[in-house]
Amino acid sequence: MKNKIVWGTCWYNESADTLIDFFKNSIKALEELNFEVIPIVFDARYKHNFEDINLIKRKIKNVIIILNNLNIYPNKNYGVALITNMAKENGINYVAIVDPDWDVIERKQSISNMVFNLINMNFDILIPDIDSASGRSNLLIGRTVVKLFYPEYNDILKSPFPGAVAAKTEKLYDIVNSDEYHFDWGGEWDIAALAINKKMNIGTSPISVVGVRHRTNTSKMNDSFQIWKAIFENPSIITRYENINNFTLINHNNKLYELIKDKNDINEIIKIIENSNPTKTEKQILYMILYPVALIMNKIAEIPPVDNSNEMPYNKDELYEVFEIGIYIMQQILKNIDIKDINKNAKTITGKYFSNWDFYSKKDALKESSVIE
Repeated sequence: MKNKIVWGTCWYNESADTLIDFFKNSIKALEELNFEVIPIVFDARYKHNFEDINLIKRKIKNVIIILNNLNIYPNKNYGVALITNMAKENGINYVAIVDPDWDVIERKQSISNMVFNLINMNFDILIPDIDSASGRSNLLIGRTVVKLFYPEYNDILKSPFPGAVAAKTEKLYDIVNSDEYHFDWGGEWDIAALAINKKMNIGTSPISVVGVRHRTNTSKMNDSFQIWKAIFENPSIITRYENINNFTLINHNNKLYELIKDKNDINEIIKIIENSNPTKTEKQILYMILYPVALIMNKIAEIPPVDNSNEMPYNKDELYEVFEIGIYIMQQILKNIDIKDINKNAKTITGKYFSNWDFYSKKDALKESSVIE
């Protein structure tokens, strides 16, 4: 008997052709692995292009398209919730949700690694490890938080934001319908954090991702505000605070490290880095860690102008060294704060850097979509 799996994606900027190719290749691989596939698309746009929708309907057999009827952004993780809920309603045991621009080496093997590991090793949820494709979010936010607060998951959550997740439907359903799950970018972290809180069996598998696109600094920084808010809002952050002393910086041979060594005031560290003629890679510590965390801590009110050129925003090799300095900086800052205060601030902070996906509107939002089958 074939296992059934929902293969879903959240579609926003990609062309209809990209989406069609993504599904055709994925469905072919899954069918060769003896799965029955239920393809689901969340059309994240509020103003729908029905010409593209009809093309997708013609090209992808039995595809289900969920229409977004709410003019609220970002909404990827709202789409993750809608796809998961539909899988649950239809009694499908397994669900995978993958970015449509997900470009991998050996697609069939990568998909096999995900779904067979999930099922055969009886994981509740599987978060792939994209390894060398990891960029600013995974290294400067994801790895920083895992190393400081969730060190026992160091070998599992190497890429907390891989652009793909596979799970037992009932388990992911439990996460995305939790009051602590965010429909904005914060939901990226919530999937891992809530799985940990709920004591789920979390697994991983290596995925060789290629063709990763690099967004502007402002675009990525805007995501980081919402992700850090979700990180500090999570109730387990208070009990996990004691873990921050477990991290030890190994590589001290760094000019930036010498400048900020033993400093623990976030505003002082910000000024030191801003005035040290930082490289474009070192600036990522400001954009992805210090500015959003300082805002949540009520240490700053506005973000300074950001370097927003269209060039590659950082050096990948240098990023691997810089991200360890970022972890050290966060460790120093956190030693000097009351974690209960930052938890409280994260729950109440509002403004232009944060979305309006509050816990009360979410319950109603899950009813505000329509389906094309």
